[in-house]
Amino acid sequence: QDVAYDSLLKSRRQLLHADIALAIEDRYPSVRNTIPEVLAQHLSTAGQAKRSIPLWRAAAGLATKRMALKEAISHLDNAMKDAETLEPCLDRDRIELDLQASLGTVYMLAKGWAAPEVEHAYARANELSASVTDPEDAVRTLWGICVFHLVRGEIGHARGIGVRIMDIANSSGSRR
Repeated sequence: QDVAYDSLLKSRRQLLHADIALAIEDRYPSVRNTIPEVLAQHLSTAGQAKRSIPLWRAAAGLATKRMALKEAISHLDNAMKDAETLEPCLDRDRIELDLQASLGTVYMLAKGWAAPEVEHAYARANELSASVTDPEDAVRTLWGICVFHLVRGEIGHARGIGVRIMDIANSSGSRR
C-alpha cells in the first residue's frame, strides 16, 4: 500500500486527497466539528492551505480544551507549515500572528510560562504585529512577551513592555 501511494505523482496524490476531503465533507459533515484534524490532513496534502489552516486551528483548540497539549502543538505546527505555503501578504501575516500567539499560549501551558519556546513564539508574533494595524493583535502578543519576562524575574524589561501596551491602548482609544 505504501509503495503504491509513494509511486503516485504529487499532482495525482493531491487530487486524491482533495476528493477524499470532499467525500468526508459530504458524507460526514460532523467531522469538521468533532475531528477536524482528519479533514485538515487531507486538505493539507491536497495543497489547500487556506482551507486546512482553520481546521488545524480548530483541532488545536479542541486538543487544548482536553489538555492534550502535545497534540495541540502538533496541530498548530501543521497550520504553520501550511501558512508558509501561502503568498506573502498582510492576510498571511495575520494568520501567522494568530498561530504564533496561540502557540505561545499552548507552550505556556505545556512547558511553563518562562520556556524558551514561549519567548520565540511571542517574539515572532510581535514582529508580525508591526505589519498588522489591529491594536488588539499587538497587545495580545506584547502581553505574552511581558508575562514571559515577568515570570523570569526580568521586571524592568516586563515593565517596559507594559508601558508599550498602555501606549497602544491609549492611542487606540481601547477600553479593553
